Amino acid sequence: MTPARYQPPCLDMSVPPHLPRLLQGSDVLVFRPQCSVYCKALLHWSKADDVTVLTLRIVGAALSWWEDGKEKLSETFGLHPSCTVFQLELYALHRATRLVSSSTDNKVNILSDSRSSLDLLRNPKLSHPLARSIKENIARVVCEGREIKMFWLRAHIGTAGNERADELAKTAALQSTSHDYDKVPLSYVRKKIREESVRKWQDRYATSSTGAVTRKFLPDVNQAYRITRSAKLTPAHVQMLTGHGGMGEYLYRFKLKESPKCECDPNIIESVWHIILDCPRFLAARQDLETLIDWNLVESELKDILADTKHRPHFLSYSDRVFRVAARRNSTIAPTRNQYQYFKPQSQPSQHHHKQLLKKQQHISCWIVEKKEKLD
Repeated sequence: MTPARYQPPCLDMSVPPHLPRLLQGSDVLVFRPQCSVYCKALLHWSKADDVTVLTLRIVGAALSWWEDGKEKLSETFGLHPSCTVFQLELYALHRATRLVSSSTDNKVNILSDSRSSLDLLRNPKLSHPLARSIKENIARVVCEGREIKMFWLRAHIGTAGNERADELAKTAALQSTSHDYDKVPLSYVRKKIREESVRKWQDRYATSSTGAVTRKFLPDVNQAYRITRSAKLTPAHVQMLTGHGGMGEYLYRFKLKESPKCECDPNIIESVWHIILDCPRFLAARQDLETLIDWNLVESELKDILADTKHRPHFLSYSDRVFRVAARRNSTIAPTRNQYQYFKPQSQPSQHHHKQLLKKQQHISCWIVEKKEKLD
């Protein structure tokens, strides 16, 4: 068994798989007049409509081959909108190394402003298909006795070749109609699955026969998730958002209170909306809140107040205070659980229990007989 059987057929055994020696950290100013390839990747977002917030994600990349201070050739290529920025940068390096592999120049420098892509190539365990392709292209150049070096170049420092590659990448992103690379990344698949699951969740949430109170506060599931994750909700907040708690309306529904009316008016039901918006018991606190947030407390505005990160803490503080007062008042007048308890008739002993009692009685009778015999 020889190591060659495990070697990819496109690589020579004399080529080391580890490439750190090919990756340089030098500045472009130390280059001698020789061939240089500038790689550039660009992610562009364009607004499709001035009225809506719909945007179109366009990706493009380019490379510019320079020799003796002049551009020799250039290439532009577009990628599928599902591609990530990392794929875009790796594909630009792939096209650059493929161009060098097909050329006859003995010494070529490849310059890229993608530090993450160059760092990935230092890793001997490459799993990304584009990274493996770059490695194979470099291996072919090295096998032919030619020299190829890769440099990281800081973006937007005024280098002519880099600025030209940046201009070409913008052109490719805006004008490209075909996709030179359209491999869908796993992150894109996960994103689409999540979007579809959230869409179904939203449809089910909006059409459900339950949760009407919650939908008034949190009509959108994405927004609801962000708010409940970031805000520190108390039990009083949960009672307000769900409508399940120490309100007269809820307690009366489950026969825990004789009347659903509020103590402020015998003709008004003590609901979530009455406690927050109308109850005169909390008029002073309500006016203080409206002055503080400069917002009128009406039912249709509650969802916007909760969505506002600046005003949300003040509203939650107010609602926590008023719902604590309402729940405490209802807990003192609501009947206790002991009032509804009753005694169950004592059940007949089971057959097993009856046998145990007979054995104990027999044992006691025998003990009494023995005692009498001893006394006699």
